[in-house]
Amino acid sequence: MSELICTSPMCIQGKASVDTMNRTFNILLGNSLFNRARFETSVTAIGQAFEDAYAFYSPYIPFNPACCGIKDLGAQADRVTAEMLSSVGAAPIGPGPGSATGFNLEQLMPLAYLAVGAVILSNVTPFLRKR
Repeated sequence: MSELICTSPMCIQGKASVDTMNRTFNILLGNSLFNRARFETSVTAIGQAFEDAYAFYSPYIPFNPACCGIKDLGAQADRVTAEMLSSVGAAPIGPGPGSATGFNLEQLMPLAYLAVGAVILSNVTPFLRKR
């Protein structure tokens, strides 16, 4: 699910996941059980998409819309990393940074309703006391 607010940590998390995927791929090339052909296309495609979307200044732009896409690439990289590790019999490392849940505006809606209700109530109460 795409997040409603794209934030700088999303760029950082996506980059960390893509870096981990590339590092894992390069390390596993030395493993005789690793099927390079099965994963090379995915690793290359995700890496190229990341290079196209990410710039060194991306995390420094507040609410950068590109960060949502970068985080999605990070989630894909986490899945590929898990598949690569399981293909050689390694224990899964768990969800990576790109798979972490981000900030979702829907989580704050109950607080917004409460705040609006409190403001309305505080403005109505003085009128009720005057009667």
